[in-house]
Amino acid sequence: MNEDLARDISPHQPLVRETIERLAKAVHEGGRTMPLKRPPLVCKPKTIESWRVFKIMSEFVEGFDIIRRYGLAATFFGSARTSPGSDAYTHAEELAARLAKKGFAIITGGSVGIMQAANQGAFEAGGASVGLNINLADVQSYNPYLTEKFGFDH
Repeated sequence: MNEDLARDISPHQPLVRETIERLAKAVHEGGRTMPLKRPPLVCKPKTIESWRVFKIMSEFVEGFDIIRRYGLAATFFGSARTSPGSDAYTHAEELAARLAKKGFAIITGGSVGIMQAANQGAFEAGGASVGLNINLADVQSYNPYLTEKFGFDH
């Protein structure tokens, strides 16, 4: 650890010192120890390795870069259990189509249910239909109405 930085840390802040040491170690070892592909981290804080914080941060940056491509965008959140033909599905599909015709990109989790309804409405209206999905152990598939799709581990 940088000795000047270590002197500046109050002796009453052991957590700060430990965090700095762990971060410095992660930066030093990260290039050697970080595998190219790991199973996704979903609520497993006890097994997190110190370098994984950089992977998580990189996914935030990547996600914001993706969203930045679209000037106007609307995000649909909802149940993956909503069936085609239900009132909720139909309303989401119609609203997304109307928004897409006005130039909005429609952004969802890219899976089924309300997400699929919104993507379908945008897709069929000729608009941008984007799916931002998380790579889960029990594979969550993409719906067929996406013009762009991206998967994240965290």
